[in-house]
Amino acid sequence: MKEHSGEDQGCAMCCYLLCPPVPDEITRKLAFHPPKGTYSAHLHSDPEVQIRNASKLVRKQFRIKPEQLTKCPYSEYEEVVRNVECFTLRTALGNFIIAVKCSPQTPGTEERIKNSVVIFSQPNASDLGEYLQPYHMNIPMMAELLGTDVYAFDYSG
Repeated sequence: MKEHSGEDQGCAMCCYLLCPPVPDEITRKLAFHPPKGTYSAHLHSDPEVQIRNASKLVRKQFRIKPEQLTKCPYSEYEEVVRNVECFTLRTALGNFIIAVKCSPQTPGTEERIKNSVVIFSQPNASDLGEYLQPYHMNIPMMAELLGTDVYAFDYSG
């Protein structure tokens, strides 16, 4: 195996940072590394087919199926997503992203909560599937605990 010199590494780093030499692109390369997807999207009309592009889900009924990241039965995953409403949003840049709405089974009774919603933006390097896992803090659980609707979305990354 060939050893790389410091000069080679320096050249590679310059290419990584400076090509293309646009500050937004440099920031994206350094700050955001999209995660491996932890869910798949499926149309209600054809649940066996996995849809990979959110633009193919626009104005269609679909569900998301989280990847099993824990060793619990799949029925536990089904229970988590049972009341998750899925839809698409168009970003300012014209991309389509997947979003979800989770409503509590027992809505809050306080007046200030009744007219509120929570918009949840997951941390960098994570996606919606990680927040639809049983036995962890998940989006439906947040809706129950807060007694109000919780909306969450994926990044267009």
